[in-house]
Amino acid sequence: MKNFDKNFYRDPDSFLSKLKVSESDYEIIHKVIGKIKEALQKGLSKEYGKSPRFMTQGSARYGTLNNPCIVPPQQMDYDIGCYLPLSEHMEEENPIDAENIFFKSADKILAELVEKEHWKSYSKEKDTCCRVEINKKTHIDVPLYSVPDEEFNTIKDRMPLAEMCHFSKSLESIDSDTLTWDDFEFTEVLLAHRKIGWKKSDPRDLNIHFENVARTKGPQIIRLFRYMKAFRDKQWITKGPSSIFLMCVIDRVILAMNKNGDAIAFLQVLEEFSNLSSRHVENPTNTEERISISSEDYNKLKTVSLAFYTDLKKAIYNQYLSGIEASKLIQKHLGDRFPVKDNQDDDEISREQVLSITGTPQEKESIPLRTHAG
Repeated sequence: MKNFDKNFYRDPDSFLSKLKVSESDYEIIHKVIGKIKEALQKGLSKEYGKSPRFMTQGSARYGTLNNPCIVPPQQMDYDIGCYLPLSEHMEEENPIDAENIFFKSADKILAELVEKEHWKSYSKEKDTCCRVEINKKTHIDVPLYSVPDEEFNTIKDRMPLAEMCHFSKSLESIDSDTLTWDDFEFTEVLLAHRKIGWKKSDPRDLNIHFENVARTKGPQIIRLFRYMKAFRDKQWITKGPSSIFLMCVIDRVILAMNKNGDAIAFLQVLEEFSNLSSRHVENPTNTEERISISSEDYNKLKTVSLAFYTDLKKAIYNQYLSGIEASKLIQKHLGDRFPVKDNQDDDEISREQVLSITGTPQEKESIPLRTHAG
């Protein structure tokens, strides 16, 4: 079988290298976040008498932030949560309208900052956050949270997993203590929503879960998250299945690192998506909650995953395909960022391993090329 690890992540011009956020982009993001924090601390302190705290979350936290595939309209999405102790508003079952107590202040502060800094735009269109568009490629989302007074001091931002990996080169070199959240006390965290007021939502649960996944299953699963997100971005110019949905499905199917390489592991992932029986997946941090995608996205996800699965299986196992031909089969689904190479090394794999990964003995005896006759 062919091994595509050089194409996927080992070579300097690999697919993963094209997905990684550049140092210059990180520098821009960090400068903007610094100014956002400073403006909110100054403005909200004056408004509420308390200075907010901040915590990175989402793909920036999980280590799955990708360069966008199609710019515009796609953008990098960097999330930084803003927290204030607003206990007096947490006593009622559905506290007063967040638009009036938190969003109003934050919107004014950030809109003025965007104008002052000549960034691209400021948006209030998202119900659950303030959005600062830096340029056509990147935006910063700032969700607003209320926490109990006694928990407020436990809100600490840490260097996101993506940046730890960027600076330390690999997950193996990261001190596991850096990824723990043992100093947090979990009670009630409320997310501000523009239409319904406050809703219970604590991003730390998923932060912890996916950091534990990265630590226990290894760096390969983080790469698989990123490959699948990049595949989605190639297939959907806008929107598409949420990253959390994709990650939960991958987490379910990948139990440990696949030593046969990323292509074989990705084949398992695509097979799972092509056989999805539901558009809902269980939230790994709350068994009573489901993470869902639309029926339209569900049907398309199954279709495009099956097509990619079929071609990736051919690329790996069809001995009559050259390395270049096999690479082009994969590139068809991932786009031009996936490099075409003729340097795949054939790996030996046992018959039992092949059958456990990809099907029956009859299927493995011969994998015919697709013809016009079908």
